[in-house]
Amino acid sequence: MSSRSLQEALHLACAEVGAVPKDVPADGKFHRLDLVDDSHGKSDGSIMLFTDGQGGIVNNFKGETKTFFVDDGRTLSDEERQERDSKRQAAMAKAQEEIARSRKRAANKAKNLWQAATPAHTDHAYLEKKQVSPTDTLREIDTTTATGILGYPPRRGDELLTGRLRGVH
Repeated sequence: MSSRSLQEALHLACAEVGAVPKDVPADGKFHRLDLVDDSHGKSDGSIMLFTDGQGGIVNNFKGETKTFFVDDGRTLSDEERQERDSKRQAAMAKAQEEIARSRKRAANKAKNLWQAATPAHTDHAYLEKKQVSPTDTLREIDTTTATGILGYPPRRGDELLTGRLRGVH
């Protein structure tokens, strides 16, 4: 097997789910990657290469998943096909479990952010700029508090956010 064959399979699978291809080790672990033309953020997908270097899984967090394998041009025996199918099913189950865990973590963080947020103050820079009053559903949270909940400082692109963050329920 040539690494080029694996890379070709990886690139094709990434194209099918709208992910930006990324070189990752064949360690059986998921690595985050970006999606093509996704203006909503970075690292909205993941890729994993099987430890045998014969294939992997790529997915975006919008629900598309693609399993891929190296095609070395030979015909697989029934035993090899069954082994590949078993590996694919196990990898898909692992991917689904990881996605579910990731979504649960995100939901918990969102819930904690919302609970820690307070009603927006009238002196919030965005409200002043728009010359509007806060509504009952507009909340704000200090970036220091948000960092403690998230486990990382909030950003917009490459820029660290400071001050008070706002959100609407």
